[in-house]
Amino acid sequence: MLSNMSQSSDAEIRRLHRQYMDTKAAIRDVIRDAIRDSPRVLINTISGRLLNKAEQAVAFESLPVFNELIMIASMTTTIDHARIKHDVTQFYRYAMLSHTWENSEPLFEELTCIIVYDLEESPTNDKLKRFCKIVRDAGLHWAWNDTCCINKGDHSVLQEALAAMFKWYQGSALTLVLLRGVRSPSRRGDLVRSIRNSRIWTLQEYRASEVVRFYNEDWTLYMNLDIPNHKDSPEILSEMEEATGVSARTLMALQPGLDNIREKLCLVSRRETTLIEDAAYSLFGISSVSLPVAFGEGDQALWASVGTSTHALGRDEHSCMDWEIGKLQ
Repeated sequence: MLSNMSQSSDAEIRRLHRQYMDTKAAIRDVIRDAIRDSPRVLINTISGRLLNKAEQAVAFESLPVFNELIMIASMTTTIDHARIKHDVTQFYRYAMLSHTWENSEPLFEELTCIIVYDLEESPTNDKLKRFCKIVRDAGLHWAWNDTCCINKGDHSVLQEALAAMFKWYQGSALTLVLLRGVRSPSRRGDLVRSIRNSRIWTLQEYRASEVVRFYNEDWTLYMNLDIPNHKDSPEILSEMEEATGVSARTLMALQPGLDNIREKLCLVSRRETTLIEDAAYSLFGISSVSLPVAFGEGDQALWASVGTSTHALGRDEHSCMDWEIGKLQ
């Protein structure tokens, strides 16, 4: 039918067809830009399904706002690019989860054939459900969790995810940090103890994220801090300084790349990790260093990452680094 419209003898019909096609193309261009640097797989918080990039791209076209944009364009002679960009980027905002892995976490393979909200009752499944519901209630359509949104059976996908992790958290609209072992009512100092005992990725995720909210393990807000961004809380900033041993200003000044690499390595050295390799791979995003991923390499992978970072600076800083390798073994 649309092809017939383009060949119609009626000039107005031909104009409407061109406007429709041009508007649709403009929307798709903005969609492509909006999801280009986002995670490869996201959970749609409305449906509870894992969607890949292609499925994410077409999701906008099923919304009433898509038809509204087309209709508005048909009534004018110009395309409202500003409105399109606003509506598309709002739709594709996503939230990230920062948490500590537990036994029997829901994995990618499981979520390819079942929706999140239909998972059987279990502590880890409930954690994922609560995360998705909180994100949905916050008005966000997309959520990412490292347990189920990475196909770890595909080596290239895993490599990409480890390298892009910092960028993904940086591009998120919200990061929810679930504090292991912190019960309600939480008190000042609980955050310090939880962060000190947290996995090695937590600092990178906190640093990269623009907006962060901390939750007790029962998904109530830490210290009942009901503000949009816990990074704006003096209490939180004070506790993060105590937990990391560096000032909030220094922590937030750390940018991806090899600048201040000594500070970055020292921060990582103070974190706990189940696998030594995680210490190496957690450096990928914050130091802009990438190496082949091979779990099982232990401290060989760790020192390869450290060595690559310092070699890129053109000098050997191993001797002056406070690298407490014993804590990672």
